[in-house]
Amino acid sequence: MQTVKRMRFILLYVASLSIMLVFCSYDKFFDVLKSMPLVGWLIAYNFPPADYYVPCATFQLSEIPCTKYITCRYKGRYDIHIHNILTNQLSTSNVSLHISLTNEDGRNILYVKDRGDSGAFAYYNRDGVFGYRYFFLSFNVPDEVPANKRLNLTIFASGAVKDFLSLHPMAEIEVVKCFDK
Repeated sequence: MQTVKRMRFILLYVASLSIMLVFCSYDKFFDVLKSMPLVGWLIAYNFPPADYYVPCATFQLSEIPCTKYITCRYKGRYDIHIHNILTNQLSTSNVSLHISLTNEDGRNILYVKDRGDSGAFAYYNRDGVFGYRYFFLSFNVPDEVPANKRLNLTIFASGAVKDFLSLHPMAEIEVVKCFDK
């Protein structure tokens, strides 16, 4: 009897997932699939949506505060780092970042953090090219920042920005969804 109930549950589960896949786009359904016991992490690691690791925002590194609207489509951790670094000439960046996320009209502060300096990390970018990056901060959706809402992001860099840019003129600040461990 238990086996029959278990089989019915599995069939109902599979049928529900199939119906949702037919009527929903994969990127909207992905967070549901990712949260499934046992197979969720396999799906998350091997079958992310095409735009999963596409940055929410990219800023040219400068001492001038930069503001952009962003939308965080997927649940989980988002990282803020400086990338487009081809060599590890600097073991630490000597750059500080101040991050502020507010609602669209800028009235409600949702997330504010500062981070002074960061060490260089080797990695392969989305195109498979080897490089370095300097990790600064991360935030979680929807715990710290709401999902699928237009947000106002302001980033201010300070410290040895000019010295850093003299060695890495193509450096950019990037906000990107990362794999949830």
